[in-house]
Amino acid sequence: MGLQTAVVTLAALLLVHSNVDALTRPSSIRLKNNGYTGIVVAIHSSVAESDELIERIKYMFTEGSKYLYEATRKRAYFKEVTILVPKSWTPKPEYQLPGNVTFDYADVIVAPPNPRWAPLQYTKQYQGCGEQGIHIHFLDTFLSDPNTELYYGPLGK
Repeated sequence: MGLQTAVVTLAALLLVHSNVDALTRPSSIRLKNNGYTGIVVAIHSSVAESDELIERIKYMFTEGSKYLYEATRKRAYFKEVTILVPKSWTPKPEYQLPGNVTFDYADVIVAPPNPRWAPLQYTKQYQGCGEQGIHIHFLDTFLSDPNTELYYGPLGK
């Protein structure tokens, strides 16, 4: 096999591998001692800075953890959720460096509507139901609206 054929074969393998990763993106979420860790919620850079939004995200996962714990007969809960805020937001003492956490690999994103996918909340996935998706997309206005629970029910569910 010549060098040119080897390079073309390698390029084709890399292309296939990158496309498979896009469909089955590895997740940092782990279940350890009944607690889910490694969950990443990333706020898009175009979302206005808001302490209320961060509190609503915390509330959603705290309440969701209670529902999950009861629904799984006390076998699982959300133990660790990381909220990634945009670099443009004002630094605060409680903010830590993100390490290897990035918006592109977040499990949940909070952003304005994406007209390509849907005008409301959605799960981006390319596989069938019950399979791991790419991410969940929540609108910042959905989480910040005080009437959300009135129309949609508890945020934790």
